Amino acid sequence: FKEGTPWWEANKNNPDALRAASQYIEESLGDVARVYHANAQAQFTAPGEEPARSEYLKAAEAYQDYLDRFPFTSDAYETQYMIAECYFWAADYDTAIAEYDKLRRYPDRTYEGETFVALATAYERLMKDREGNYKDNPLALDNFEIDLGAKPETIPDIPISELRQTFLPAAAALNSPVPNYYGLAR
Repeated sequence: FKEGTPWWEANKNNPDALRAASQYIEESLGDVARVYHANAQAQFTAPGEEPARSEYLKAAEAYQDYLDRFPFTSDAYETQYMIAECYFWAADYDTAIAEYDKLRRYPDRTYEGETFVALATAYERLMKDREGNYKDNPLALDNFEIDLGAKPETIPDIPISELRQTFLPAAAALNSPVPNYYGLAR
């Protein structure tokens, strides 16, 4: 049914056939993504573990294909959320953060709370994966002993990783009286 195929050429002047084909493709692509997603959920044991991880990645790709082909579909916001969720549960947190950030393009806020929590959790898991447990990290704030009576200019600078620097706005947003999860993504 794709443009340029023999079917397309034979039907390019038939708007009813083109509309029916487009509707069929839209429904089919959405169905494929939902089947992969359902398979992933059925096989899930823990974030990033196989075989669910592979199914979540297939679902994310299928949802993305659907959204690329039908960017103005009525369920575009939900589809974008599903893409982010699939990457989150596949434990691809960098990609999940970027995909959650794309939700800002939409006026819908149905998944705002879930997105807020997922972004904070994704950052937390990235920090743990890349920097280890804070108790084992000699650069962790909890491991510094600072004389609270010292003059500020005598307190040494504490190095903060790039990942934690991107997380700091997220932590501030978590403590905000009116949370704004859009500040959480990098």
